[in-house]
Amino acid sequence: MEWTTYLFLVIISVVRGEFTSNFMVRNSSYDNKAFLASKLISTSHYRSVFDCAADCAKNHECKSTTFNADTHICQLLSAHKEAISNTTTKKTTGWVYFEKLITTYDVMPTTSTPTAVVTVSPSSFNCSQWHYFNGHWYFMDSTPRTFNDSRTFCASKSPSAYVIEVNSAAENGWLVNLTSTQCHAAKEYWLNAYNINNTRLFTWLESNTTAVYNNWENGEPSHLAETCIVSDTMYEGEWADITCTYLRPVVCEKNS
Repeated sequence: MEWTTYLFLVIISVVRGEFTSNFMVRNSSYDNKAFLASKLISTSHYRSVFDCAADCAKNHECKSTTFNADTHICQLLSAHKEAISNTTTKKTTGWVYFEKLITTYDVMPTTSTPTAVVTVSPSSFNCSQWHYFNGHWYFMDSTPRTFNDSRTFCASKSPSAYVIEVNSAAENGWLVNLTSTQCHAAKEYWLNAYNINNTRLFTWLESNTTAVYNNWENGEPSHLAETCIVSDTMYEGEWADITCTYLRPVVCEKNS
């Protein structure tokens, strides 16, 4: 897997799945529904629903978005559909709807024991702190390291942590949002496993469990000599195998 030009993206719920991230959530109840014209912020054309939602996530006025996968039309809306929908159906089908869901972030205190949670606004998002998602704490460090050096770095944290082990589409999406959108740091970042046999089956190093969830890119893993795994924000958090001595950022994970 070669290192390519970095592009800022926002992770969202993809059409073929229905996971959520910190910014956008899929709400199929309002697919193919019309809305009040006064609530339309803009209409654009994008390659994917991913790019459409990225546009909404960085727009403070935008509260929801609707995207047509056939025409690639993206519409940003200034309110959630339940407040603006006239419950009628659009003239065409293929429209999918997403809305902003969460506007705060849980942050792990700087003490060694994560016993309390404080909330900060997105405008004061601090990438040098631990952040909480679904029972786990995460720490993003943008310094490029080899995989082994990244494992050592995470283990040296207080409390001790480990390189991330991704167990669901929701977690994978949340991590891409943390690394790419919030911290503007990683194009690729390490996952805590070795892909020894060049197959899509592997065991997480910390939990010593066989990975049930995976998000491999098409054609990956691709090389027997590339035994480490990265998540790639350029491809919506899809995974690829690379050489373990390459230098990449790391996200450390800590159980609650």
